[in-house]
Amino acid sequence: MLHMSKKKNELMERVSNENLHSRSGRWQTVDGDDSVEDFPKLSEEDIRDITLGVYQLKLAKSYTEEHLENDEYYEVMQQGHQLIRVRMASRHTRSKSHNLWITYDDCCIKAWYCICKAGAQIVGTCSHISSVIWFLSFYQHQSCKGNQAKQWRDYVHDAN
Repeated sequence: MLHMSKKKNELMERVSNENLHSRSGRWQTVDGDDSVEDFPKLSEEDIRDITLGVYQLKLAKSYTEEHLENDEYYEVMQQGHQLIRVRMASRHTRSKSHNLWITYDDCCIKAWYCICKAGAQIVGTCSHISSVIWFLSFYQHQSCKGNQAKQWRDYVHDAN
């Protein structure tokens, strides 16, 4: 039996070994009309496979919409061929931000790492990673970018 806890996040090690967390570069603010040109286009089903279910996908939509409504866009830095670094505001603490890295190729997401408590997972993603993936690979390619994120409430039922 494979023990996932022993498997390491190789992108986390790369960020540490190459000192990518402290490298400077030009940040680009990315909103609903901008994009990382070579980031792969994915379906929501593809993203659900990465996030391992609908919960993180619904949270990604909510997180994205909250950022767009509050003019707290994603700040993206290209840190190599098909490697991006994203800085985004925390939903819970205004003065805090999260840094995350995503590697990809022409058709898929290869690896991810976020500095949050759950961000070094190799199976499934934290909400920050899922939000960025959903935003860059799906939302930006939609012709009607209405308030898709708030539709998640349609699936929440009264617990009583």
